[in-house]
Amino acid sequence: MMARSRNIKPGFFQNEDLQELDFATRLFFIGLWTEADKEGRLEDRPKKLKNALFPADDVEVEQMLEGLAAYGFISRYERAGKKIIQIVKWAKHQNPHRREAPSTLPAETDEVVEEEQQAESGPQKAETEASPQLATVTQIDRIPYEQIRTLYNQVLGGKLKRCMGVTDTHRKHIRAAYNLKLDDKFVVRDGGLAFWEGLFNDVLDCPFMLGVNGRGWKADFEFLTTASKIQRFMEGKYDAA
Repeated sequence: MMARSRNIKPGFFQNEDLQELDFATRLFFIGLWTEADKEGRLEDRPKKLKNALFPADDVEVEQMLEGLAAYGFISRYERAGKKIIQIVKWAKHQNPHRREAPSTLPAETDEVVEEEQQAESGPQKAETEASPQLATVTQIDRIPYEQIRTLYNQVLGGKLKRCMGVTDTHRKHIRAAYNLKLDDKFVVRDGGLAFWEGLFNDVLDCPFMLGVNGRGWKADFEFLTTASKIQRFMEGKYDAA
């Protein structure tokens, strides 16, 4: 895909979260905008991005991507075997040309939407019992949002901002988390409430999540229920952040 012209606003230079990242990473972030498609998505290919944005410089693109993801500027996920980057709040800051081609990369929640549509139009209980795939779809439809929120408040309410209610955004993130696949296992879906309880308890042992990170930032319910953040946390990406 050919690079695109994008907007940069004065507020970019005043963003306190961005100021926590080094100069090269901030410049790299701007470069990602020019590589992103109309919906703010691009392939997560560090070597290709290095050649496109820093061909003459000795920089660690993977490290810069990790930094941007840790501070919530991008989301990294995988769909149909393809690794993808979504630039967060893209529509708020960019106004792509109306003739620009639509994205050909799936959104972070596309798999969930597809499964929910199958559940709504597919056979009912008899066929569900005969088909493990349909049983999985039915399980997704029965996500215990309120129980997850209650567990979060019980475990982390004294350390992090309490969640006072499950919003549509929370539901979208949690549905996506139920499709998170690591080592060929749907870790959230298969773990049920025990997974969430374990996750929230593990956060208690992560100083970075609790605000010990040089800028006082703390995780919250939305952050901890986002699939890409869950994956990175489980991979230990925040341990030494």
